[in-house]
Amino acid sequence: MFFTFLWPSKDGDGGSQRAAFLLQSLARIGAVDLVYLTRRKDRKLEDLVPLTTEVASVSIVKIGTEPISDRRSWIPWSIGRWVDYARFGSKEYPRFSRSNLRRIARQLPRNKTDLVFAGRLPSAALVDALLSSGYLHAKRRVVDFDDVMSKVIKQKARLDSRARIDARVYAALEAAAIGVAEDRATRTWDAVSVCTDEDVQTWPNRRVIKLPNVIERPLLPSSPGDGRHYLFVGSFTHGPNLIGLMRFLDEAWPSLRSRLPELSLTVVGMSPPAELKQRLANLSIPLYSNVPSVQPFYEQCDAVIAPITYGGGTRIKILEALAYGRPLIATRFAAEGLSLRNRRDALLVDGVRDFPDAMIGLAEDPALRSSLASNGRKHQQEFFSPETLAQAVRTMVL
Repeated sequence: MFFTFLWPSKDGDGGSQRAAFLLQSLARIGAVDLVYLTRRKDRKLEDLVPLTTEVASVSIVKIGTEPISDRRSWIPWSIGRWVDYARFGSKEYPRFSRSNLRRIARQLPRNKTDLVFAGRLPSAALVDALLSSGYLHAKRRVVDFDDVMSKVIKQKARLDSRARIDARVYAALEAAAIGVAEDRATRTWDAVSVCTDEDVQTWPNRRVIKLPNVIERPLLPSSPGDGRHYLFVGSFTHGPNLIGLMRFLDEAWPSLRSRLPELSLTVVGMSPPAELKQRLANLSIPLYSNVPSVQPFYEQCDAVIAPITYGGGTRIKILEALAYGRPLIATRFAAEGLSLRNRRDALLVDGVRDFPDAMIGLAEDPALRSSLASNGRKHQQEFFSPETLAQAVRTMVL
């Protein structure tokens, strides 16, 4: 059984893409029952993107009350998250009542299985609760953390100097609770996976395995442009994308516009907040939200930027740019875990303020654009292809 809160989709956001390739890899080993977990009472299979992997069964399991902080409510979000914390505990490792577990168990395709694969820590929390309550029996259990969320939350808290004291206290409690749950899983589950070598070293001498993020995209023809059209792609429900782009607009865009006025930027992303929409409109930067496919935007751009300054794991949007054959400029932090070579596979910069020099230099160097596009694609195909993940998953679960 594969438990996940993220519907597997190779064209979705980073988490959904990872879920899709994990599901594909597991299906190569044996029959998989997909258990899709949701708090939405109206969620139906026909409303979801069709699966690209054949599975034994699909169960949409409704797991109870939606957190106040995740829905419209008369209660302010800053208060709602504290109410949710009192009711459910950590959002990444929630508690489940006995009655809720009984309702969930009745929705499962079966109560015995050879292997449980939990996609991310919240799914592992539910599996733990079902197993300990006797509602589920499994010979083996493995969990994919993807990111080490305790580290991600601590990074964000350090960077957000303007956060209110209650937000800082909440972040500290969340990081501590998640850290305890992560540590427990690495000791009690049969195997745990993360997506970078650096994260593997968080728990030395334990059964922690690297499952790299992967991507599958067609190589596009070379860009016909003059090197001055840049692209940013990312889901804005993911904090590092939103904060990274906002910092780019603050710290890099004014210099770029004054030094090379003809340089342009296009932003493509899911669920942009009103603040970002207004900011981009004021700067006359086109924004395309919730598009059915990002490929047309990659076809039209000359290069891609990734001004990410915090987060965890590897950025699938970076791999996507490389797979499409587009030159990439990224912070060294954004490229962590990808083993990219500066000026060979991508242009790597120390911080957001370094983007103007890099972008203008790349715009004026067609030979460099061509070599980065070619080498970046080769790097992605060698180290971050679906076959690479399939082999690692087989090693993990067998």
